[in-house]
Parts: sequence; C-alpha cells; structure tokens
Amino acid sequence: MAAYPLNKLLNLRHDREERARREVVQQRRAVTEQEQAVAAAERTLADFTGWRVAEERRLFAEVRDQALNSADLDVLKHEIASLRQQQAHKKQDVEDAERELQAAREALAQRIKAMREAQHNRRKLEGHMGLWTEEERLARTRREEHEADETTSMRVPGGGKP
Repeated sequence: MAAYPLNKLLNLRHDREERARREVVQQRRAVTEQEQAVAAAERTLADFTGWRVAEERRLFAEVRDQALNSADLDVLKHEIASLRQQQAHKKQDVEDAERELQAAREALAQRIKAMREAQHNRRKLEGHMGLWTEEERLARTRREEHEADETTSMRVPGGGKP
C-alpha cells in the first residue's frame, strides 16, 4: 500500500499535540507553585498580624502607668505606625501573589484550550487517514479483481467463458 501522502503533516500534528500537552503540565506546576506562594504569604500575614497585636499590647502596657512626654509619645506612635506599615506590606504581598495565581490559572486555561485544539486537529487528520486507507484498500481490491479477470480471460481462448 502507498504511504499516506499527509504523513509528515500528521507527524507534525502529533508533535504539536505533545508540545501542547507538555506546556499544560508545566503550567499546572506553575499554578501549584503559585498556590503555595499564596498560602505562604497568607501564613506570613496571619503570623505577623498576631504578633503585631501582641507587640502593640506590650508597648501600651509598658507606657500605661507612665507619664509620657511628647517625644516618647512620638516614638510610640512611630513604632506602632511602623508595625502597621509592615502588616500593610505583607497584605500587599498576599494580593500580589493572588494576582499572579489568577494570571497563572488564565495561562493554564489558554494552554488547555490550545492542547484541545491540537488534539482535535490531529484526530481530524487521523480520520482523513482512515478514509484514505479504506479508499486505498478498496482501490487495491478492485485492481486485484480486475487483474484476476484479465488473467482469466487471457487463459480462455477467444476471451470468453469456458
């Protein structure tokens, strides 16, 4: 039987599908890593928030029964503002990690779509190959039958039936 004329294209479609599958696997790993980054940022924020509240209480307890001058009060305000600023930075880290996770999930969805399209294109060409193979088989059968008829008619004198 003759080789399928679009075999190189079929191989290319297989390669594209495999590359798309690998990209999906790679992007799934990226999503998992980003989910872990979000969880770590959330833990860091929660731990810091708990510590900040305790630290503010400790600072207030230190000065509760003391007479503070304005310089000492300014230092206390600055320490508390610094703690809250650090917490705001950690909250921003969580939000940034969540945005990156969303972007990774969107990239995964795009890669899955590309993989499905590559699979569809490969299946379509394989379907064509199946039809082509069947047509080739039928053509070969007809040729063999025709050759058998010619051989039979050559054996009989006058080309007719015995």
